[in-house]
Order: sequence, then structure tokens, then C-alpha cells
Amino acid sequence: MQEELTMEEVNRLMAVQKMCRHKGKSYNIDKNNKLEIDFISFDKTDEFVFNFHQNTYILQRRSHQLRTGTIPLFRIDLGSSKMHINPDGGKIHGNHIHYYRDGSALKWAEPIPDGYFRDVNNIVLTIHDFLGKCNVADANNIIIGLQGVSSI
Repeated sequence: MQEELTMEEVNRLMAVQKMCRHKGKSYNIDKNNKLEIDFISFDKTDEFVFNFHQNTYILQRRSHQLRTGTIPLFRIDLGSSKMHINPDGGKIHGNHIHYYRDGSALKWAEPIPDGYFRDVNNIVLTIHDFLGKCNVADANNIIIGLQGVSSI
């Protein structure tokens, strides 16, 4: 069973400034269209993992997620033709964002606001913007290679 966090703890975890665990390392999206980067809080008390996945067959379909341990905190889903249905029955079409909600984890979604990301069609730019939203210091300076990514 997955541990639950209070909203106070989630807000603290999202607000804490994060840095790459392995400073100076460059990262490549692998042949399976996946990427994982480890982060740690500046005071080294909290650990986080960023996951990226691009669908192998529908290349516009991508997911970016930040978690602590096994608990997801924040996720965006891009390029999905599927409808997301919230616990209250509300329907979300297209690109959407998931924030952790008390008692519901990431089950709730809402459309990504206009201008929230600079260009969702640019993989590296969207990763950098996502990490910036997660309070990662110098997110734009993290080197990400696209060696394993299929072209959109």
C-alpha cells in the first residue's frame, strides 16, 4: 500500500529547492524513450526522482513526473487522445496536469494553462520547464541528450 502525505508535507516537498544528485552529469533519454534523474534537497534531507517517458508508437504522447520515494507529487501528460476522467466525473481532453491532492494522490487532473510551458513540442525545453516548476535549481542547465528518442 502506498503511503499518503498531508497537503502540508506535499506543499513543503514541492517548495523545497532541489538540485541534481549527480552534479555535472549529462543525461540521455534511453532507447526505450525513458529518462530518470535523481534530485536531492539543498539540505540533503529529501530525495526526489524525475521520470520521463515517451510512447514508442505515438511519439507525441509523453509523461513527466516528480516523485519522492514511490509517491508521485506532480505529473503532466502530453499528447494523449484519451480522455482523463476525474473522481467527480469531470472530463479532461488533451494535455493535462496532475497535482497531488490529499487522499487522492494524482487522480485529479486539469488542463495545462496556456503559457505554462514554453513549447510542449520541444522535449528538452518541456523537461526544463517541468523541472523549474518543481523548484529545481538551474533546471535549464541540466544537459539532456535525445539519443534514444524517436522523432516526432
